Amino acid sequence: MTRTDADGALDEALALVSRTPAAEGGGGGHRATAWQRARETAALAGTTVRARNHRVALADALGEVLATSLDALGDLPSFDTSAMDGWAVAGPGPWAIRPGDGILAGGTGEGSPAPLADGEAVRIAN
Repeated sequence: MTRTDADGALDEALALVSRTPAAEGGGGGHRATAWQRARETAALAGTTVRARNHRVALADALGEVLATSLDALGDLPSFDTSAMDGWAVAGPGPWAIRPGDGILAGGTGEGSPAPLADGEAVRIAN
């Protein structure tokens, strides 16, 4: 099917649901279409337009969407880390800050802080 056919199918589908103003003699409503014909037109309009993709330099790719999957060759970063300091919170808030200097990100085992109670927050440092 050519791009012209796809455009025609889309135009026809839009015409089926468009409203003609009463001033143009349309009565303000839409024209009736048989159910089967409407389904065929909608299916044709939905399958004939192909997604367009193009190549761009990585520096120009901000805001673009990948056309195919991209898998990393390894974990990035290759170690456990936190991108920034932050807060751990429990419950919907408002939160009371737990006294102390905060906790280290990823801390486990002996000496780990107690779980937060609802309404409690603690500073996390990495």
